[in-house]
Amino acid sequence: MPWPRLRRGRIEDPALLLDAAEAALDDGRSDEAYRRAERAHRVLRRSGAGAEAESGALLLQAAALSQLGRREPALAAATAATGLTADDPEAWRLRGVAAYLLGRFDEAASHLERAVALAPHDADAWHTLGRARAWLGQAAAGDEALDRAACLDPSHYTPPLRIASGEFDRLAAEVWAAIPVQFRRMLANTMLVVEPLPDPEEVEEGLDPDLLGVYSGATVLHDDGPFERIVLYQRNHETVCATLGQLREEIRRTILHEVGHHFGMDEHELPY
Repeated sequence: MPWPRLRRGRIEDPALLLDAAEAALDDGRSDEAYRRAERAHRVLRRSGAGAEAESGALLLQAAALSQLGRREPALAAATAATGLTADDPEAWRLRGVAAYLLGRFDEAASHLERAVALAPHDADAWHTLGRARAWLGQAAAGDEALDRAACLDPSHYTPPLRIASGEFDRLAAEVWAAIPVQFRRMLANTMLVVEPLPDPEEVEEGLDPDLLGVYSGATVLHDDGPFERIVLYQRNHETVCATLGQLREEIRRTILHEVGHHFGMDEHELPY
Protein backbone atom coordinates (compact mmCIF):
# COMPACT_ATOMS: atom_id res chain seq x y z
CA MET A 1 0.00 0.00 0.00
CA PRO A 2 1.44 3.45 -0.90
CA TRP A 3 2.28 5.79 1.92
CA PRO A 4 -0.37 8.50 2.47
CA ARG A 5 0.43 11.98 1.22
CA LEU A 6 1.16 14.23 4.20
CA ARG A 7 -0.63 17.54 3.88
CA ARG A 8 0.93 20.87 4.76
CA GLY A 9 -0.41 22.11 8.08
CA ARG A 10 -1.22 18.65 9.37
CA ILE A 11 0.21 17.58 12.74
CA GLU A 12 3.07 15.35 11.61
CA ASP A 13 4.29 12.28 13.43
CA PRO A 14 8.09 12.09 12.98
CA ALA A 15 8.05 8.33 13.52
CA LEU A 16 5.67 7.90 10.58
CA LEU A 17 7.74 10.29 8.48
CA LEU A 18 10.92 8.34 9.24
CA ASP A 19 9.23 5.01 8.49
CA ALA A 20 8.05 6.45 5.17
CA ALA A 21 11.53 7.82 4.45
CA GLU A 22 13.13 4.44 5.12
CA ALA A 23 10.59 2.66 2.91
CA ALA A 24 11.20 5.18 0.11
CA LEU A 25 14.96 4.74 0.46
CA ASP A 26 14.67 0.95 0.23
CA ASP A 27 12.48 1.42 -2.86
CA GLY A 28 15.00 3.67 -4.59
CA ARG A 29 12.80 6.77 -4.24
CA SER A 30 15.71 8.78 -2.88
CA ASP A 31 14.26 12.25 -3.41
CA GLU A 32 11.10 11.35 -1.51
CA ALA A 33 13.19 9.70 1.22
CA TYR A 34 15.23 12.86 1.64
CA ARG A 35 12.18 15.13 1.80
CA ARG A 36 10.46 13.01 4.44
CA ALA A 37 13.60 12.58 6.55
CA GLU A 38 14.35 16.30 6.37
CA ARG A 39 10.77 17.11 7.42
CA ALA A 40 11.00 14.63 10.30
CA HIS A 41 14.25 16.25 11.42
CA ARG A 42 12.62 19.68 11.52
CA VAL A 43 9.75 18.32 13.63
CA LEU A 44 12.12 16.51 15.99
CA ARG A 45 14.33 19.56 16.42
CA ARG A 46 11.37 21.83 17.18
CA SER A 47 9.97 19.37 19.71
CA GLY A 48 13.27 18.85 21.51
CA ALA A 49 13.10 15.10 20.94
CA GLY A 50 16.75 14.58 21.76
CA ALA A 51 20.08 13.87 20.08
CA GLU A 52 19.47 10.22 19.21
CA ALA A 53 16.18 10.92 17.43
CA GLU A 54 17.63 13.86 15.50
CA SER A 55 20.68 11.83 14.53
CA GLY A 56 18.50 9.06 13.08
CA ALA A 57 16.73 11.57 10.85
CA LEU A 58 20.04 13.07 9.75
CA LEU A 59 21.42 9.64 8.86
CA LEU A 60 18.42 8.91 6.65
CA GLN A 61 19.02 12.27 4.97
CA ALA A 62 22.70 11.39 4.45
CA ALA A 63 21.84 8.02 2.91
CA ALA A 64 19.25 9.55 0.58
CA LEU A 65 21.57 12.38 -0.45
CA SER A 66 24.33 9.87 -1.24
CA GLN A 67 21.95 7.97 -3.51
CA LEU A 68 21.08 11.26 -5.22
CA GLY A 69 24.77 11.99 -5.84
CA ARG A 70 24.66 15.08 -3.59
CA ARG A 71 27.90 14.27 -1.88
CA GLU A 72 28.70 17.47 0.00
CA PRO A 73 25.24 17.72 1.63
CA ALA A 74 25.44 14.00 2.46
CA LEU A 75 28.74 14.58 4.26
CA ALA A 76 27.28 17.59 6.09
CA ALA A 77 24.28 15.56 7.30
CA ALA A 78 26.44 12.65 8.47
CA THR A 79 28.86 15.06 10.18
CA ALA A 80 25.95 16.65 12.04
CA ALA A 81 24.84 13.16 13.12
CA THR A 82 28.27 12.31 14.57
CA GLY A 83 28.14 15.60 16.45
CA LEU A 84 24.91 14.49 18.11
CA THR A 85 25.74 10.81 18.71
CA ALA A 86 29.50 10.34 18.77
CA ASP A 87 29.18 6.68 19.77
CA ASP A 88 26.95 5.67 16.83
CA PRO A 89 28.96 3.50 14.40
CA GLU A 90 26.43 3.99 11.59
CA ALA A 91 26.91 7.76 11.78
CA TRP A 92 30.68 7.34 11.43
CA ARG A 93 30.25 4.82 8.62
CA LEU A 94 28.01 7.13 6.60
CA ARG A 95 30.34 10.05 7.26
CA GLY A 96 33.22 7.91 5.99
CA VAL A 97 31.30 6.82 2.91
CA ALA A 98 30.43 10.43 2.06
CA ALA A 99 34.06 11.52 2.43
CA TYR A 100 35.18 8.54 0.33
CA LEU A 101 32.84 9.46 -2.53
CA LEU A 102 34.22 13.01 -2.44
CA GLY A 103 37.78 11.70 -2.84
CA ARG A 104 38.79 12.70 0.69
CA PHE A 105 40.36 9.35 1.39
CA ASP A 106 42.42 10.21 4.47
CA GLU A 107 39.33 11.69 6.12
CA ALA A 108 37.24 8.71 5.00
CA ALA A 109 39.67 6.18 6.47
CA SER A 110 39.72 8.03 9.79
CA HIS A 111 35.91 8.00 10.07
CA LEU A 112 35.66 4.37 8.98
CA GLU A 113 38.30 3.28 11.48
CA ARG A 114 36.14 4.91 14.14
CA ALA A 115 33.12 3.00 12.79
CA VAL A 116 34.79 -0.42 12.91
CA ALA A 117 36.20 0.29 16.37
CA LEU A 118 32.62 0.86 17.56
CA ALA A 119 31.12 -1.97 15.48
CA PRO A 120 33.81 -4.54 14.62
CA HIS A 121 31.27 -6.82 12.89
CA ASP A 122 30.12 -4.18 10.35
CA ALA A 123 31.15 -5.69 7.01
CA ASP A 124 30.07 -2.60 5.04
CA ALA A 125 32.34 -0.34 7.08
CA TRP A 126 35.29 -2.73 6.74
CA HIS A 127 34.83 -2.95 2.97
CA THR A 128 34.71 0.81 2.44
CA LEU A 129 37.71 1.18 4.76
CA GLY A 130 39.63 -1.32 2.63
CA ARG A 131 38.88 0.62 -0.53
CA ALA A 132 39.84 3.92 1.10
CA ARG A 133 43.17 2.53 2.29
CA ALA A 134 44.05 1.50 -1.26
CA TRP A 135 43.81 5.14 -2.35
CA LEU A 136 46.21 6.06 0.46
CA GLY A 137 48.83 3.63 -0.83
CA GLN A 138 48.10 1.15 1.97
CA ALA A 139 47.48 -1.84 -0.29
CA ALA A 140 48.17 -4.60 2.25
CA ALA A 141 46.12 -2.97 5.02
CA GLY A 142 43.37 -2.31 2.50
CA ASP A 143 43.20 -5.95 1.47
CA GLU A 144 43.16 -7.03 5.12
CA ALA A 145 40.05 -4.89 5.62
CA LEU A 146 38.45 -6.29 2.45
CA ASP A 147 39.19 -9.85 3.64
CA ARG A 148 37.59 -9.00 6.98
CA ALA A 149 34.45 -7.79 5.20
CA ALA A 150 34.30 -11.00 3.16
CA CYS A 151 34.60 -13.13 6.31
CA LEU A 152 31.85 -11.16 8.05
CA ASP A 153 29.43 -11.15 5.10
CA PRO A 154 30.41 -13.70 2.42
CA SER A 155 27.02 -13.32 0.72
CA HIS A 156 27.86 -9.72 -0.25
CA TYR A 157 31.66 -9.52 -0.32
CA THR A 158 34.49 -11.62 -1.68
CA PRO A 159 38.20 -11.58 -0.86
CA PRO A 160 39.91 -9.51 -3.56
CA LEU A 161 41.86 -11.22 -6.32
CA ARG A 162 45.24 -9.58 -6.93
CA ILE A 163 47.25 -10.37 -10.06
CA ALA A 164 50.27 -8.83 -11.77
CA SER A 165 49.60 -5.91 -14.09
CA GLY A 166 50.90 -7.92 -17.05
CA GLU A 167 48.40 -10.70 -16.35
CA PHE A 168 45.54 -8.19 -16.23
CA ASP A 169 46.75 -6.67 -19.52
CA ARG A 170 46.73 -10.16 -21.07
CA LEU A 171 43.15 -10.83 -19.97
CA ALA A 172 42.03 -7.45 -21.31
CA ALA A 173 43.77 -8.10 -24.64
CA GLU A 174 42.04 -11.50 -24.94
CA VAL A 175 38.66 -9.89 -24.38
CA TRP A 176 39.45 -7.15 -26.91
CA ALA A 177 40.54 -9.72 -29.51
CA ALA A 178 37.20 -11.53 -29.08
CA ILE A 179 35.28 -8.49 -30.40
CA PRO A 180 34.05 -9.38 -33.92
CA VAL A 181 36.41 -8.08 -36.58
CA GLN A 182 33.79 -5.83 -38.22
CA PHE A 183 33.45 -3.94 -34.93
CA ARG A 184 37.18 -3.85 -34.23
CA ARG A 185 37.72 -2.15 -37.58
CA MET A 186 35.49 0.69 -36.36
CA LEU A 187 37.51 0.79 -33.13
CA ALA A 188 40.86 1.02 -34.92
CA ASN A 189 41.63 4.42 -33.36
CA THR A 190 40.57 3.35 -29.87
CA MET A 191 43.27 2.67 -27.30
CA LEU A 192 42.69 0.15 -24.51
CA VAL A 193 44.47 1.45 -21.40
CA VAL A 194 44.84 -0.12 -17.95
CA GLU A 195 45.29 2.05 -14.85
CA PRO A 196 45.34 0.95 -11.19
CA LEU A 197 42.63 3.41 -10.07
CA PRO A 198 40.82 6.47 -11.45
CA ASP A 199 42.49 9.89 -11.35
CA PRO A 200 42.08 11.36 -7.82
CA GLU A 201 41.42 14.82 -9.25
CA GLU A 202 38.57 13.43 -11.36
CA VAL A 203 37.13 11.74 -8.28
CA GLU A 204 37.18 15.09 -6.48
CA GLU A 205 35.28 16.49 -9.48
CA GLY A 206 32.58 13.81 -9.18
CA LEU A 207 33.89 10.59 -10.75
CA ASP A 208 32.95 7.41 -8.88
CA PRO A 209 36.09 6.15 -7.07
CA ASP A 210 34.89 2.54 -7.57
CA LEU A 211 34.42 2.95 -11.33
CA LEU A 212 35.49 -0.11 -13.34
CA GLY A 213 36.12 1.66 -16.64
CA VAL A 214 35.50 4.77 -18.66
CA TYR A 215 35.27 5.72 -22.34
CA SER A 216 36.50 9.05 -23.67
CA GLY A 217 36.49 10.39 -27.19
CA ALA A 218 34.29 10.46 -30.27
CA THR A 219 31.37 8.18 -31.09
CA VAL A 220 30.08 6.94 -34.42
CA LEU A 221 27.20 9.39 -33.93
CA HIS A 222 29.43 12.41 -33.22
CA ASP A 223 32.82 11.99 -34.83
CA ASP A 224 34.21 15.33 -33.68
CA GLY A 225 35.82 14.47 -30.35
CA PRO A 226 39.43 13.79 -29.36
CA PHE A 227 41.18 10.45 -29.76
CA GLU A 228 39.33 7.54 -28.22
CA ARG A 229 40.33 5.59 -25.11
CA ILE A 230 38.79 2.86 -23.04
CA VAL A 231 40.38 2.86 -19.60
CA LEU A 232 40.07 -0.16 -17.30
CA TYR A 233 40.79 0.26 -13.60
CA GLN A 234 42.59 -2.88 -12.49
CA ARG A 235 42.30 -2.64 -8.72
CA ASN A 236 38.57 -1.88 -8.81
CA HIS A 237 38.00 -4.94 -11.02
CA GLU A 238 40.06 -7.17 -8.73
CA THR A 239 38.23 -5.95 -5.63
CA VAL A 240 34.91 -7.37 -6.84
CA CYS A 241 36.25 -10.67 -8.21
CA ALA A 242 37.35 -13.86 -6.44
CA THR A 243 38.60 -15.93 -9.40
CA LEU A 244 40.30 -15.41 -12.75
CA GLY A 245 37.10 -16.53 -14.46
CA GLN A 246 35.08 -13.88 -12.65
CA LEU A 247 37.73 -11.28 -13.42
CA ARG A 248 37.75 -12.09 -17.12
CA GLU A 249 33.95 -11.86 -17.23
CA GLU A 250 33.98 -8.53 -15.37
CA ILE A 251 36.56 -7.17 -17.81
CA ARG A 252 34.41 -8.41 -20.71
CA ARG A 253 31.33 -6.66 -19.32
CA THR A 254 33.22 -3.41 -18.76
CA ILE A 255 34.71 -3.39 -22.26
CA LEU A 256 31.30 -4.22 -23.73
CA HIS A 257 29.76 -1.33 -21.81
CA GLU A 258 32.43 1.14 -22.95
CA VAL A 259 32.34 -0.07 -26.57
CA GLY A 260 28.62 0.60 -26.39
CA HIS A 261 29.41 4.25 -25.63
CA HIS A 262 31.49 4.42 -28.83
CA PHE A 263 28.58 3.15 -30.90
CA GLY A 264 26.03 5.25 -29.04
CA MET A 265 24.33 2.11 -27.67
CA ASP A 266 23.71 0.43 -24.37
CA GLU A 267 25.72 -2.78 -24.10
CA HIS A 268 22.58 -4.93 -24.40
CA GLU A 269 21.90 -3.31 -27.80
CA LEU A 270 25.22 -4.43 -29.29
CA PRO A 271 24.69 -7.28 -31.77
CA TYR A 272 27.43 -9.54 -30.34
